[in-house]
Amino acid sequence: MELKPSSEWHEELGASIFVCFSRDENGDIVGEPPELHYGSGYLEEDFDFEKWTHFIDGDFNFIFHDADPDNFPRRNCQ
Repeated sequence: MELKPSSEWHEELGASIFVCFSRDENGDIVGEPPELHYGSGYLEEDFDFEKWTHFIDGDFNFIFHDADPDNFPRRNCQ
């Protein structure tokens, strides 16, 4: 997976995770964990590319294909 500038993103890439870094008053990235936004296909009209400056380009299907339901925690349904 690769972190790329959001200016390189287009709808045909499919699912992407967008990243917003916390910045100080000078615009430098601070050491806080970034905010993440999962987007797929067409984004909302008000999607803020200035806030979400980067995206992770990659195939996220491995998360679901490699999932092992036998190891999932039990649900406490009543």
